[in-house]
Amino acid sequence: MLSLLLLLLCGVACGAVATVFSVWFAFIRFDNFLQRVLERNEEAAIRALEDTRTSVTVPASKVEGICEMACFDGDVVWKTIPVRAVLFGSTVSVYRLVTREMSDDLNNTVVCGDQLIGKINTDSVISSVVKISKYHRHVNIAERCSPVSGQCLLLRHKPGLPLFLVDPVVQLKQRLRRKQREQTSRGTVHHSPLQDDDEDFINAKDTHSDQRNNSQSNNLSSSALDSSSSVDGSGEDYSKWTAVLFKMCTRRELERWYNLLQGNSQSEEWRNFIKRLTRADALSLVVARLYFANTDTSSLQDLLTRKIRRKLRRVSRRLPNHMKGEIILDRLELGEEIPLLDSVSDPVVSPNGEIEFDFYLLYRGGLHFSLRFSITYRGMRVPDIIFNVKVLQLSNRVRLNVGPPPSAKIWLSSPHTPHLQLEFTQEVATNDGFLHTLLKLLPDMSAIMTTIVKVKLFEDMLLPSMDDFPLPCLSYSPSSSEASDDGEEDVDAKVEYSFASPAEEESSPPPLRSFDAVSMGSLIERRPHR
Repeated sequence: MLSLLLLLLCGVACGAVATVFSVWFAFIRFDNFLQRVLERNEEAAIRALEDTRTSVTVPASKVEGICEMACFDGDVVWKTIPVRAVLFGSTVSVYRLVTREMSDDLNNTVVCGDQLIGKINTDSVISSVVKISKYHRHVNIAERCSPVSGQCLLLRHKPGLPLFLVDPVVQLKQRLRRKQREQTSRGTVHHSPLQDDDEDFINAKDTHSDQRNNSQSNNLSSSALDSSSSVDGSGEDYSKWTAVLFKMCTRRELERWYNLLQGNSQSEEWRNFIKRLTRADALSLVVARLYFANTDTSSLQDLLTRKIRRKLRRVSRRLPNHMKGEIILDRLELGEEIPLLDSVSDPVVSPNGEIEFDFYLLYRGGLHFSLRFSITYRGMRVPDIIFNVKVLQLSNRVRLNVGPPPSAKIWLSSPHTPHLQLEFTQEVATNDGFLHTLLKLLPDMSAIMTTIVKVKLFEDMLLPSMDDFPLPCLSYSPSSSEASDDGEEDVDAKVEYSFASPAEEESSPPPLRSFDAVSMGSLIERRPHR
């Protein structure tokens, strides 16, 4: 009995040891597998970075990507085609990939050959981002799932305009082959002088295209037409398509193509700004990009309006005793110029966590605002005088200080008054009367008013005083698509830029728009510099 008990205990101990060893071995294998996956991902990222740096065949103004294309006529997904899309100017050239080596994530793709399918004019299509369900309607009834799913780029032709541009040389080749097939079916082959002239024109056109592009892939050869004139064997030409889907390999590629195809005045202004930069500075580019992100909203304009009005109220309280009234800010326009930052010093971090550094600020003008003087002199009402002010240039050495959390303010100051150039025009609100004529006859008051603005509006920004600005807070606004089963994010999901501190946001009323969630309470006017 004792021997059986010992044998049972030995069996249990051996089983426990074997189980522990098996679990330990499985964990080691799993850890090695994860390490190999991480190494492969890092190698793929390094190769992609090297390819981006060493790529000299693609101009900076050209954007290309490898993706899947499918016809979307009638909101029905057709068979997908591996393509290479190239955007240059206002034309999207679509090439069908003949052979390729592709990984699962579409990042490591080696194209061995391609054939030009057609070209799409961006001015003749409407671009949008659509979400295709896994079970969306498709032509392949043998498969339950759609060939493509998730976020896709949709290009739909405008009424009266084609989706794919028709090449006259391609039409001529198709007509010649159609005639040859008809003659072959009748058993007679006849070469007319007109047909010979057409063939000579096609050959000359192809030769000229070869010399210009130095690549056979840019020509619409007959083999390309025969093999790629349809996607499902039905003989449908690409020129008859009305809508097409592009499934990009990453969400970043999808967002890039969507923004480029949308094209608006703001993106054109940003590209012009980048071209005018003499030196690409990281801080200047980040500040400029944040500035552009807020030009479509009233957040930044409301912030500057509140600060200027608060300073004007303080100036109004300092008027002489025999004068009563106030100085009112009627209008404020930011303009299109962007502040430039240069000569950024090394940051100084204090033991308590404060960050401080200096930089040179240059603003080349563009800001407009109107000041209205509503004054009563010795009990007599004076007609409102309006000063229209335009900032021509502003430059100064600025010191920036940011305290540790939970501080939500940026403190700015300067060792001396800024170099400021303003342009003033004065008028009366009624535009008539003796006072209006008198103001028109006065000499240019720009120099005097510039000095007054320097003294009154920038007095809080001279050391040791510092003026405060709210620290921009970025809050993510998810869309309804993120709550779906596949968990994909929407390309159009917005990021809100809030210029209010958390305590002020709690007391502010509900925002009317997603980008107008800005509420400023009473800010500390000045703080001694430590």
